Amino acid sequence: MAFCSDCGGKLDEGVRFCSKCGVSVKNSNEDSNEEGKAVIAPDAEEKAVAQVITEPVVQAPSIRYVERMDPDNTEKKSFFTKKPVILSCIIVMAVIIISLVIAGVFQYRKFTEEAAVFAEEVNKLTDEVSTLTESVDYWYFEVRDLSAVYPIIIHSIDFANTREDGTYIVQPGGRLDSSGMRYLTTEITYESFWGIDYRIPLRITIYDESGRRSQMGNNNYTYAREITIDNYTGTIGLGGWGNSTTSTYSRGNYRVEIWYNDVSLGSKTVTIY
Repeated sequence: MAFCSDCGGKLDEGVRFCSKCGVSVKNSNEDSNEEGKAVIAPDAEEKAVAQVITEPVVQAPSIRYVERMDPDNTEKKSFFTKKPVILSCIIVMAVIIISLVIAGVFQYRKFTEEAAVFAEEVNKLTDEVSTLTESVDYWYFEVRDLSAVYPIIIHSIDFANTREDGTYIVQPGGRLDSSGMRYLTTEITYESFWGIDYRIPLRITIYDESGRRSQMGNNNYTYAREITIDNYTGTIGLGGWGNSTTSTYSRGNYRVEIWYNDVSLGSKTVTIY
């Protein structure tokens, strides 16, 4: 039995062409003859040729798989050449993303801690402001009540020797001699609670060393003076007590008291030599 060397189809004896693919089978028959297989007779061969001529031969389509050859292996080479680059890019991107995430986490924690500290500071400041507000309210009412009693706070008291018109013979704080005394004048440095442009009636009382009060008439004070406050702080004279021609003060210590209504605003001792 012979078979086609091209398609492997079965060959009848004596045929010169394959009935399936139409390929000449002469060489196949010769090879078969050489291998000791059946030899096709000449008359049979002629009959096969005639049969092939008389009968149409339909060649079956053959499917061949042809592998594209890439002698330089450029495709595989390109793939394996690009693959490390792609992997390197992916690794670099992953490292960058991880670094950004870690940095973001640390920044978020830092921001959270700073926000907590800031909130704590704000709470402390709020408490301090609340305390100060309460303190201000307290002192406001205290000052209001105090100013109703003390229209001014006297910080210092000084004495001078003046003439009847108020001009100085001895400046405030200077030495006062009994022989040259005319008017013992009092000056005060004050601070006002009431503001400015208002008048305060004051009474000044002078006591000598024996406690005797210098006075005019039946008053329980030496003299009265109404002052005008023109600033919240300042220095102002309260006038004086004495005589324009002779001295009414002997040597010794004198105590001067300043009163507003029944409230003593201040007092001080002065020495006359």
